[in-house]
Amino acid sequence: MSAVPLPKRAVAAADERTRALWRAADDVLADVRDATRPENTTRAYAQDWDRWREWATLHGRPNPGAAELAHPLRFVQFAAWLWEAGTPAATVRRRLAGAAEGLRAALTQQHGAAEAQRLVYPGVTADAMKTLAAAEKTWFESGGRERGRERGPAPAITVAVLRQLLDTCADDAAGLRDRALLLLAYSCLSRRSEQARMQIRDLTPVPEGLDVAIWTGKTRASQRIVAVPYGQHRDTCPVRSWTAWLDYLRTGNTPTDPAAPAWRQVNRWGHVLPGSLSAQAIGDMVTRRAAEADLALHYTAHGLRAGLATDSAADDRAIARRGGWAEGSRQLGKYRRETDRWTDNPAAGVGL
Repeated sequence: MSAVPLPKRAVAAADERTRALWRAADDVLADVRDATRPENTTRAYAQDWDRWREWATLHGRPNPGAAELAHPLRFVQFAAWLWEAGTPAATVRRRLAGAAEGLRAALTQQHGAAEAQRLVYPGVTADAMKTLAAAEKTWFESGGRERGRERGPAPAITVAVLRQLLDTCADDAAGLRDRALLLLAYSCLSRRSEQARMQIRDLTPVPEGLDVAIWTGKTRASQRIVAVPYGQHRDTCPVRSWTAWLDYLRTGNTPTDPAAPAWRQVNRWGHVLPGSLSAQAIGDMVTRRAAEADLALHYTAHGLRAGLATDSAADDRAIARRGGWAEGSRQLGKYRRETDRWTDNPAAGVGL
């Protein structure tokens, strides 16, 4: 028995519903991508898009999100413009990625995610990358060395540096909070974003010290439990410092229910506010404390994560578990810095 064909009007209606479904799926996928992107990446991409917009305007293209710009040659031209302005090669590469992501987002709003993906496909910057590599090689072989200011890795905040930061912390609200935060961020090998989302219930007292639940959302929500022992010295003990901060909150009648933020905002008059410190505020605090300590290098919150990885004599597997790296991660090697390039020197003591 043959199937009865649907009327053309019904088929058209079904097709329209299907197209609406796929358009909705495009929107959902775009929202998911935005929600799971790390905060630092989002901020960097915004800066890259600003440079792309500047380049487009200077070259007679007032609409930086136009479909005509989704061409490999346009990214080659953008990279050349950055290079000729003295931009370091690593920064050019990052700006290419950010510009492509910004253009894809702009085209998604205009034409939908599928069309944007077709126009700004994954290899759209490949020609620009190859041209940049050739320019970099030619420049180096002609005698070039330093080019612009490469940011480089954040200086590690080792115990010696950490003590200098702690010396700037008074016994007021901000001082007690910052002391505890610095010591726990160092001891947990945690990211500033992980500390920013920490709640009081994530720090559980145990006889040996603290069990700290570190929640991360860099790629997906996950948790790891970090054991933080009592310190050898009272003034640098992360457990006692946390207890002192929590006691201060309770004494000041500040809400300390389990779901309350661990790290509260403190205003200029020293009043503790209910809101949590943001990841950016934590980074600003570390840099500010380093400036108050008259340290020559530019220290950031990332240096705390590198600090324990550098100081610790534990093996790489233990460091990886604590810091949330995959076992055997190549990224971990970037965090375990040389403590001293003369005492930690492969060429020393070989019999020369």
